[in-house]
Amino acid sequence: MILSKNEFTQPSASRLKQSCKSLRSLYFGWPTIAVDTHIFRVSNRTKLAMGKDVVAVEQKLEKVIPKEFKVDVHHWLILHGRYVCTARKPKCGSCIIEDLCEFKEKTE
Repeated sequence: MILSKNEFTQPSASRLKQSCKSLRSLYFGWPTIAVDTHIFRVSNRTKLAMGKDVVAVEQKLEKVIPKEFKVDVHHWLILHGRYVCTARKPKCGSCIIEDLCEFKEKTE
């Protein structure tokens, strides 16, 4: 699909940037952190890197994640957010970092 100039909005440009970062990490092993909805949620709930938007969370994660984990942390956080720290009903009882998490609305 080809986007016209009018269709290429800021949100679509942001999603494209995040997709490129994800691909660089996955296929080329580059130490990049692309913040999607799962990483955004996990980072804010755990207070690992709190922010009002994905750019703020990404900048904070870049500062707090050690260099040796930057290639893998993107995938770890996505999978944790997708399967354990879910949006509507997080599985706090089966979370390995439950004791470190400060999310007030814990379940299970």
